Amino acid sequence: MRMPAIFIAACLGLAVVTTASPGSANSQIERYVARELPGVVPDVDLSTLSPHQIRSLYMLLSSEESTGTRRREARSIIYGLGRVFQGLPRQFP
Repeated sequence: MRMPAIFIAACLGLAVVTTASPGSANSQIERYVARELPGVVPDVDLSTLSPHQIRSLYMLLSSEESTGTRRREARSIIYGLGRVFQGLPRQFP
């Protein structure tokens, strides 16, 4: 009788931890991107970006890529390929 109660308590504890963690992790990621992004691509409003874009920017900004590569890839993530390659001949359909 005691074992199911312990199992249920453990499951409830795990549920609380897993539901609380993503919010704090997301806010840490957003703070990191907000701090690092102006040095790479200035004047970007993070509130206009999707969660996927913010996570992609986090991965890019925390990488060891060169500044030029980070700038180019960050613009691609934020604006899409159309704006990044505007005015250049396209090599893809």
